[in-house]
Amino acid sequence: MKAPVPTEHDEERTFTEWAAAMRTHWPELDVLYKIPNEAKRSYALMHYLRAEGFVAGMPDRCLPVARGGYHALYIEMKRRSGGRLSDMQRVRADLLRLHGNLVVVAAGADRAIELAMDYLSGRFYV
Repeated sequence: MKAPVPTEHDEERTFTEWAAAMRTHWPELDVLYKIPNEAKRSYALMHYLRAEGFVAGMPDRCLPVARGGYHALYIEMKRRSGGRLSDMQRVRADLLRLHGNLVVVAAGADRAIELAMDYLSGRFYV
C-alpha cells in the first residue's frame, strides 16, 4: 500500500519548520511570510478582505530579499502530486515576473526548500 500524499498544509508546515531552523544560516528567512489565499471563506468575509486589499491568485510565500537581479522570491506551494495552478495564479505569477520577481512552483516541501536555497545562494539570475 502506498503512503498517502501529504496535504499542501503539511508541505507548507514542513517548509516553515525548515525556514525557522535555517535562520541562523540565512537571517534573510526572518522576513519570509505566508500569503493566506487558499482558505474557503464566506461571502461576507471575502467582501471584508477585498475591502482591505485581498488579491486572489497570489503565490503562497514571499521572500522579499533581492538576489541574482530579482527583487523577491515568490513560491507557490503544491502537493507532491495532484496540485495544479489556477488560471488566476498563472496571471498573478506572470505579473510578478513582469515586475522583476522570481516566481516558482514547488511540488512539495523538499522542492520548495531546494528552490529557496538556490535563490538565497544566488543560483538564479535574470
